[in-house]
Amino acid sequence: MRNKKVCPICNKAFEVHVNGALTKYCSQDCADEARRIRNRDRWRKQNPGWDDGTNKVCEHCGKHFTVPARNAHIARFCSEKCRERSKHKSSDEWKLELEKQKEETKKRKAKERVEKRKANRRTIVCSECGNTIDVYNPHQTTCSPECSKARTKRMARERKDKRLNNANVVDRDISLKTLYKRDKGICYICGGKCDFKDHARDGSNFISGPTYPSIDHIIPLARGGKHAWDNVKLAHHLCNAKKSDILPSELELDMEINDAYALARKVSPRKKQVKQFTRDGKLIAVYESTAEAERITGFKQRGIQDCARGEAKSHRGYVWLY
Repeated sequence: MRNKKVCPICNKAFEVHVNGALTKYCSQDCADEARRIRNRDRWRKQNPGWDDGTNKVCEHCGKHFTVPARNAHIARFCSEKCRERSKHKSSDEWKLELEKQKEETKKRKAKERVEKRKANRRTIVCSECGNTIDVYNPHQTTCSPECSKARTKRMARERKDKRLNNANVVDRDISLKTLYKRDKGICYICGGKCDFKDHARDGSNFISGPTYPSIDHIIPLARGGKHAWDNVKLAHHLCNAKKSDILPSELELDMEINDAYALARKVSPRKKQVKQFTRDGKLIAVYESTAEAERITGFKQRGIQDCARGEAKSHRGYVWLY
């Protein structure tokens, strides 16, 4: 007669080795259950305090109750009765509770934003007007939207100005307002006061007046000067235009302004000699200016200038050089 045993899991009597029965449990399912129980008991022994209670407040009746720590994140009610009653709350009660939760979330996020701003706070010097200001944006370089817009327009003009390139630009933060502040609004050529209000508008066109401030390069860019703080001075718009691109050594700044303008026109004539070559390098003619070349040859002056500056390889089949 076969040995009979009682399964410790399901208390069922079974015969050993009959219908796949094992020596201790009646089936594989009972053996798996026994292994699960052993693993659970071992884990509980290794983690003392796993079943300690956590104090909670019932969301329906407000009564304090205790739940195991493992269920604390989902426990909301002290009993099943309170759970069922909470389902029958009026729509107004749910709406008030929802509004309360939204308000608490809003306050929490506002507090987090304030703390984040405090962490990012730093002091900068505005790259456009030179004012010192505390900012919170880590990428902010200007003090106001107006300065930011002026900086964007200035950089766009610099990109279009072919005289400014990587070879001669040293300081990208040079602006008219900052220079005005540094030089105290005084034109270094005539010693007069510059006036930002001396301008007019014709539709969308901005027209500068004679005393409107401008940035003048002491050593002109056309003569090898750098776009750097030690090479710029504040000057009237008219003084800057008439001074043209003469060097400081050629202009005596202590003379009368009219004499300085006359010297500027004399030292820095607007016309340059331009030479006409074939593509093979044979010299054809020399002209006193591009205007004279246009008048004699009939070719466009702008095209001749572009070729002479190296912006085009040729114009009308000829190579032009200053």
